[in-house]
Amino acid sequence: MHRKLLIALLLASASVLSHATTVIQWADSGAYSSQGDHSPSNTNYIAGFCPDCGNKNFRNFFVFDTSSIVGQVTSAILRLRAGNIPGNGTYTLFDVTTPVTALRAGGSGLTDIYADLGSGTRYGSTALTSVQTSGLVDITLNADAIAAINARPGLFAL
Repeated sequence: MHRKLLIALLLASASVLSHATTVIQWADSGAYSSQGDHSPSNTNYIAGFCPDCGNKNFRNFFVFDTSSIVGQVTSAILRLRAGNIPGNGTYTLFDVTTPVTALRAGGSGLTDIYADLGSGTRYGSTALTSVQTSGLVDITLNADAIAAINARPGLFAL
């Protein structure tokens, strides 16, 4: 069976949207500062420059458990709630080569993880504007992301 996958992060319920759509809630989310700092208890997925956070840059991550998916995923969308976008920009998703356990564990000075979150194989992107503040943003994941989801049942990070 081929399935569509909607990776929904902030939706309150995991409901079937159509006969062939599966909604998966995140298992974890968070952000690393450019200094390589992340607290595992903070699941805020801030991204970009934050003048109110000590003038730091942030890169975020999301972890999903895909082990319950039956069949091959044929398409996927990451749905995020945008908030407080100060201007225009592009939000890009990349693969994560850092082991998921290390990504989720956090710590200080982990600049290699911060670098990993902003480089590698591009999984999708979208243009963002300040008018999208507090709205839902859908990002279509590309063929590389779909292949990675299908290749690794279990924990998947982007």
